[in-house]
Amino acid sequence: MCSSDLSGTISQDTLAPGTGWVYGYPYGFLYGLKFTSSSSGASATFYQTIETFNCADLAGQTVTLSFYALGSPDSKQLSAGLLYSTTTNAASSGTFTSITSTTVTLGTTFTKYSVSASIPSTAKTVQVTLTGSSYNAAEYFIITGVQLEQGSLSGA
Repeated sequence: MCSSDLSGTISQDTLAPGTGWVYGYPYGFLYGLKFTSSSSGASATFYQTIETFNCADLAGQTVTLSFYALGSPDSKQLSAGLLYSTTTNAASSGTFTSITSTTVTLGTTFTKYSVSASIPSTAKTVQVTLTGSSYNAAEYFIITGVQLEQGSLSGA
């Protein structure tokens, strides 16, 4: 899902054209989600809400959110966040409380980023967010390989 305050385009980016792996791209991921700004100061938030059935085992546990990203130009920023709701199967637009948020500075080659946090034992819905903001016209970021895993280490 993507926020509605979008000032740009979202596209599927083919990370490894052809049949083989390309140096500099995360191994095992063929596609990425790309946001390209169409105006000055543009932003985009990608989010995934995880319903109660699929996150019940995460309540009270440590989790790690990991992803690969790059940006152009160099030094653009991307924020990664974990949120929760005490409402069963909360809608994407429901009330969520932040667990953690971290901002990373992107380079022009793919880099793996991760953040760990403890999900409160009262959590019934979890939401992952990735937000790029203050992008000028034609600037972009690409994300791929987004994973939320139980534990303090990223597996991929």
